[in-house]
Amino acid sequence: YQRDLLTRLDEADEALRAAEEKQATMQAIADRASGYTPMLGP
Repeated sequence: YQRDLLTRLDEADEALRAAEEKQATMQAIADRASGYTPMLGP
């Protein structure tokens, strides 16, 4: 049971990280579309 719980926590952590990456990517696209170029990054 405990191992199953840890696996679920790990999967939730992965999903959260993926969602954050997706949000950051969308933000970067929005910034680029509006002509805003950050000092750091592409």
